[in-house]
Amino acid sequence: MINTLEDLLKNKARRMKLAVVACQDEDVIESVIESANLGITQPILIGDKEMTMKIVQKMGMSIEGFEFIDEPDLIKSAELGVRMVSEG
Repeated sequence: MINTLEDLLKNKARRMKLAVVACQDEDVIESVIESANLGITQPILIGDKEMTMKIVQKMGMSIEGFEFIDEPDLIKSAELGVRMVSEG
């Protein structure tokens, strides 16, 4: 069981998939990139790809290698994220 950040970092051998709905937010993108760089997550971004790419470029970061599902509509992206989680 993972209860602390240290437990999470020790468990890096098994990267967890992380579905991020409405990912077009600077703080969200920064956190997702950091968790991927630490080897904790394998991100799946769901949201407005054009807006997200503008944010990533402005920050001087990269989301290369991340799975991305382009869905600009917030409600549809949330529905997709919920469906993905419920299907495992």
